[in-house]
Formats: sequence, structure tokens, C-alpha cells
Amino acid sequence: MNIAVSNKTIALRLDPNQLRAWHLKLATRIEVLQKTPVVIVWGQSQMPCPPSDGVLFEFERLIHRLPSLGLMKRITVSSFSHLSQTLPLNTLIIDLCGGPDRLKSSAWQFTYDGMCGEGAALSALLRGHPPRLQLVMDDILIADAQPGVESANVLLSAMNDIAARTISFIIASLSRAHTTQPNVSALFATRRPATSTMILAEVAKGLARTVAKQLLHLCYNTPHWKVGWRFTEDFDFILTGRHPDTGWNTVPDDGHHFYADPFPVIRNGKTHMFVESFCHKDGYGHIAVMEFDQGGRPGAARPALNLGSHLSYPFVFEAEGEMWLMPESSTKRNLILYRAAHYPDSWVPEVTLLEDLEVSDATLVEHQGKWWMLASVRDDGGSYSDTLHIWSASNFRGPWHAHVSNPILIDAARARPAGSVFRLNDRLMRPVQDCASYYGKSVAMMEITRLDHSGFEQSEVSVLKAGSKWPGRRLHIFNRAGALEVIDGSAWGRKF
Repeated sequence: MNIAVSNKTIALRLDPNQLRAWHLKLATRIEVLQKTPVVIVWGQSQMPCPPSDGVLFEFERLIHRLPSLGLMKRITVSSFSHLSQTLPLNTLIIDLCGGPDRLKSSAWQFTYDGMCGEGAALSALLRGHPPRLQLVMDDILIADAQPGVESANVLLSAMNDIAARTISFIIASLSRAHTTQPNVSALFATRRPATSTMILAEVAKGLARTVAKQLLHLCYNTPHWKVGWRFTEDFDFILTGRHPDTGWNTVPDDGHHFYADPFPVIRNGKTHMFVESFCHKDGYGHIAVMEFDQGGRPGAARPALNLGSHLSYPFVFEAEGEMWLMPESSTKRNLILYRAAHYPDSWVPEVTLLEDLEVSDATLVEHQGKWWMLASVRDDGGSYSDTLHIWSASNFRGPWHAHVSNPILIDAARARPAGSVFRLNDRLMRPVQDCASYYGKSVAMMEITRLDHSGFEQSEVSVLKAGSKWPGRRLHIFNRAGALEVIDGSAWGRKF
């Protein structure tokens, strides 16, 4: 069954006793982006948040020094007084509350782990994981997504991240033509409702974890990343995720600086590795470069690009006979392409590719006569790692055109790039960061099976994890140039 949403009025079904700032923001974005009026329909939540959540969230805001309640701020019915409550005939209802009087047909039912209402999202976080977002119609799944959270230890922050990504998910779903997936029923399962006692217990745990983290920071620089490298002619690690028996060589550091995001390049017979060089004292990274000697060992890092603000993910590539650098600068909300004035350590800005976006780990690939850019975008809040956007251009300088289905993917485990897209025989391979549990947990090696103006598809080939041959809790980047493979992952750097 094909689901068409064009030329329809959009109605939001809300619980008047469970209204938040994000509901109003969703209505506003729908009106702006869909160019259609929004109607409000009232209902009763299937799983509401407890009435005292506002007090507990405010307490959490104070102890963690957060600026505001954000999208989780309670609002009143009067905030929606400018919106109509009369349903036209041609209306798509998005039911955000469910409840005993839920609309069982001709409506999109929005759920968290199969249950309607914010209490279901809160319940999932209390069980230790972000909820899966689902849109169903007539108990048949239309679309789903797996959001991430930036701070799982702080419920208020986590709920704000879920709210932000809920908005992204619904907006994206309205922008696409959907075909329902038969035999996939909505999971209207019974969950234990979140209570004030449960929330208070989690707030206390979050405070304890925050104190423990601050004590850890007194003794260690954390996170502190390490770069590993090896030369190999095989592709076993890529295809199976099995670390080499000999382990990895590690780029040394002094404990006060670390290196991360390695990108190796072979040019004119020389091998260089570009990295993020981060100084714990300064609190930001710049781009540095190391040259491998004839014995296959990297030399000392020297500066390549330092703007006095954070730069990372030094995506370096060759095109039109010149070298180009496209580092991440998400704190500046732009993406700038640099040209090598004197390779490898002198770069000048060429063109601004994207503006007014928090773009992370932008990665280019030339495919079927077009240039494609894949990146994680923080869509007006939420996680930095769960939303994949794609752009295309006839030339790498742009202009770049957003994919009609952006965000193309919402999945904290399979969205964010983790290195260059490369070809292995006739397969187009894409490393991605698995950030479902925490940032940079592992790298999944995906094969891109579709990349065109109508859609994007990928399938998992292997998962690269930390282990005895690469100690620590994280494996975050994979890249390869010739026979040189590089990875990075976390460690602890002692402060004394």
C-alpha cells in the first residue's frame, strides 16, 4: 500500500495535559517546510510522563548547570490558539498520544518502542537505551528510526535529544512517498510506566556518574585518542573485523596532546597521514600532518591548518591535479574546501561548500559521473551522530544540492561517516561510526548498494571493534591508502 501525503492538511493529535515546547516547534516546522496549515486534535496519552517530571527535570537542570529545559519545557493549550481545531476532509492525522481513544485507522500513529506518549520514551531511557521511533498506519509499519543521545547520564538532555530527533523524523517522513512494509505489526507492547520515583533514582545515578567523571578528569585527560597503523596487502580486517595477530603500531604522544581522525594519502611516491591534533590545555584541535619514512614509520607531526578554533576529520583528496582538504568545522556551522598552496602543510580556502549547518565528518565520493557528499548533520538539536544527509554536485566545488530524502537515514549505529568511501573490487565500501551506546564505540563496514537521486541503501559487511589487539572501549575511524591501514580509538592520558 502506497502512502501519499502531498496536498493534505496535517493534523497533530496531542494530549492537552502533556504539551511541550517541541510540539509547538514541530507544528511550526511543518507549516514552514510543508507549506500547509496545521490543525490540532486533542486526545489522551497512552503512556504519559508523571506530573512531577517538571520538578525533577528542573532539579536536574540546576545540578548539571543546563541553560534551560529546552524542548522539554511544559506549555499550555493557549500556545496553540492560533491553530485551527477544525478538520478538513483531506487531512493526514499524526497521532502523538494514542491512548484508549486512539485513532485506529486513517492516521499515522507515532510511537516510542511501540508505545505512544513521551512516557514511553522516558521509560526506554530508564531501561538504558534510546527508544526506537516508529510511524505506523493500521498497525503496519511505515517508517522507523534509531536516534542517539549525547548525554545518557542526564535525563533532561537525553529527552531533549529525543524530542529534537522526533521532529526530524516526522518532517522527513512527510517529505517522502512511503510504501508500507507488510507483515510488520506495530509493537503495542505493555511497558512499565515511568514514575517520579524511577526518575528521581535515575537523576541521582546521573549525578553520581557526573561526580565520578569529574574526579576522573582531575587525574586523566579524557577522552584521549590514539592512532594505530600497519602495512598489509590483505583485506581481512575490512571483511571480517578480525584484528591482526601482531596488533597495531601506535603513534606516540606526550599525554597532553592526542592525535585522531587519521587520513593517509600517497602522492608522488610519498606517504603522508593527516590527523586532528588536539591540545587538552587549549581545548580545540587543528590539522597536522606526518610523513612516513622509507622504513614505514611516521615522522613527527607538523601543523598543516590551524585557525584557532576546532578542526577535525581532515578529509584529503586529489582532483584536477591538485590536493584538497575539507576539514570538519561544525562549531563554525560551515564547511570550507581548502586547496594546497604548498602540499602538504600550506592550505588556502577555496570555497564555502555548506553554510548555517552543523555538519560532521563530511565525506566525498565520485560515483556514476557525479560527486556525492555524505555527512552527519545535527538537525536543530539532538545527537551529532544519528542523522545522515547526502548532497550531490557535478563538481566537487559545488554548488551542492540536498538529496530529496534528507535526512536519508536516522540511525545512531549506521549514519555517521567513519572514514573515506573506497572501492574494494567492484564494491563501494563505507565505514560508519556506531554511536548507539556511546560516541565512537566501533566502526561498521557497510557496502553502498544504492546511491542516486532517488534513494540510498547500504548493507553491513563487518564490524570493527576494540579488543585485546586494540585496547580501550572505542574504535572510531578506519582509512586505507595503498597497503597502509589506519584506525583510531580512545585511551586515557595521565595529567601527572
